[in-house]
This record gives sequence, C-alpha cells and structure tokens, in this order.
Amino acid sequence: MEKLLEFCFKGGRTYLHSTDVFNKLLEIFGRDIENINFSFYRITDKNILLKDSLDKKLNLVFTFEFTKSGEKKRFYGFEAEKPINCRYEYDEDSITEKAFIRDNCAILEERSSYSFIEHLVALTKFLHLNLLPKKGKWYFARLQLEGVPSDFIPLKVCLNQTLGSKLTASNVFVGEKPVGKIYFSLVG
Repeated sequence: MEKLLEFCFKGGRTYLHSTDVFNKLLEIFGRDIENINFSFYRITDKNILLKDSLDKKLNLVFTFEFTKSGEKKRFYGFEAEKPINCRYEYDEDSITEKAFIRDNCAILEERSSYSFIEHLVALTKFLHLNLLPKKGKWYFARLQLEGVPSDFIPLKVCLNQTLGSKLTASNVFVGEKPVGKIYFSLVG
C-alpha cells in the first residue's frame, strides 16, 4: 500500500500538525480501531506518503500501529516531495478557554466543535504551559490509546512523568476511566 496524504497548515503553524494526521488516519482506517500507538519523529512542512512497509531511503515522520477486527496493523508516514501549500483557520484557545488545573491534571468539561485529538493535544499543551518551565516549545511525540472515544467529555490529562527535561508522559482519562497516555517532547 502506498498513498499520498495531502494537508494544509493549521492556523499560523508552519509545520504539519499531528492532529491533522491522526484525523486523516481515522478517515482512512475508521474509528473502530483499538490499541493505537501513534509516534511522531520529526517536524515537517511536507505532505505525507503513507506506506505499509519501512523505506529507509525516505524521511520517516511517524508510525501508526493499531488493531482492527483482531488484526494488528502498522503503517509508516514519510515526507513526500510535495510541500504543503494551503492553510486553514484554527482557534486552539477556544478549546481550552474553560479548562482548569487541579492536582497536576488539566480538565476540560465542555466540548467545542473540534475533534477528540484536537481537544486532547490542546489540553495537554495547556497542562504543560501551566505546570512546567517555559523553555522552548512543547510538541506532540506519541499517543497510546485503547480506542477512539466518541464521547470524551469530561477529558482529563494528568502529568505522570517527566523523563529528563525534554520528554513527558501524561495519563489520559475520559471521566475517571483511563483511556491512554500522551507524550510531549520539548524542543529548543
């Protein structure tokens, strides 16, 4: 399998956003996937070539592993030659404007029009900006999820571990039910 995935930049960003990739992958593979392991390895301003095999001649951007109907699958996202050349509006602050911090957790009790992954990444960023020193920029690095919840409010992200000074692991809850982990990496 080989498929070109085309994207637009999100808001004022000049790099491909992980949430757009995740949403596109759900369009391709469906929301009924489980045991998701989504890892980002580099920042890119290019579109993505999605393949079902590793190609060491190409720049690897992400891996996407999951189980569907009991079958384990793994896909690789590589930088395509085609640059991203469009943009769309994105108001991240509208997601987190009513979020709050309690006991090392960021909590969101109201849903906006954005997707689950956009809520999750925005809330995790909100957590980092409120609890950790402001040195550099925090980027999404990895997501492990049992499945993709359709009802995800209240959403809670709790800082679980700071791995050195450049990587964090946070637990993700829908209500009080644990649904996965999200990792962020500090650049700069």
